[in-house]
Amino acid sequence: MKDQEVAERDHARFIEHLDASNPAVFQCAKFFYDKGIQVAISPMSKSKGYNDRMDHTDDGDLYIQQRIEVKGLSRDFTDGSDWPFGAVDY
Repeated sequence: MKDQEVAERDHARFIEHLDASNPAVFQCAKFFYDKGIQVAISPMSKSKGYNDRMDHTDDGDLYIQQRIEVKGLSRDFTDGSDWPFGAVDY
């Protein structure tokens, strides 16, 4: 078998696996959505063959956006046993 034939066979297998991963992407997006976290699903781009595969790379499947509130404290502590402000409810 020629190298190009092997590359095309491997590429076809990659595309099959890519298609099979689609439900997992949506399941993960729903997880964040259900938690109230904004989520965007990146569009999927598939190459027609091995030679143009690099024109179809991406930076990930999902993007999430979540606000994080940060506060500084004027007291030192190591864990819950010496937390100076009482019980914390989450």
